[in-house]
Amino acid sequence: MVGVNRRTRRLFTETLVGELVGISGSLLAGYGLAFMLDDLRSLPAFLVLVPAFLEMRGSISGASAARTATALHLGTITSRLEFSEELQTEIVVSTFLGIFLSAVLGVVAHFFSILLGFSSIGLIQLTVLSVVAGSVSSVIMLFAADFSSILFYRMGIDPNNVVGPYVAMLGDIVSIGSLFLGARFVLWVF
Repeated sequence: MVGVNRRTRRLFTETLVGELVGISGSLLAGYGLAFMLDDLRSLPAFLVLVPAFLEMRGSISGASAARTATALHLGTITSRLEFSEELQTEIVVSTFLGIFLSAVLGVVAHFFSILLGFSSIGLIQLTVLSVVAGSVSSVIMLFAADFSSILFYRMGIDPNNVVGPYVAMLGDIVSIGSLFLGARFVLWVF
């Protein structure tokens, strides 16, 4: 890259590697979804839930990781792996937001399915599935998102360049796995 300064090359390299890792991991999440075809067939409206659930999980985790990266750059949290008050607040708020929105998502997915002429497994079942998946993925993803920002920062890599695709990829994999657990739980209980 002739005429390109060192900072530009570093930004390009960090972002490219982050995107390649993110794309690869998201493909794995797609294979996980394909593995769940039997559950998709036995749980009407489940497929309606999947894209919105992935979006919700990515938005909450991505925003949390971005706030953590900003706090690192501003010096309001340190790069030591410790539960500062600011980091604890971030994790608690984002976890509860994820669980609450999972419940809302289950309700909305049920009614959208009915409204659009699809069958649903039922309001309670779809909401329970979403809340179980949301609870599992929230706990895993928020620790992963916030601490990956800290770890990348400690390694001298700007978290703003790599955490987005990394969190999106990890979020897809964790969310598909969490949805699978939620589906299995609903099939077992109901």
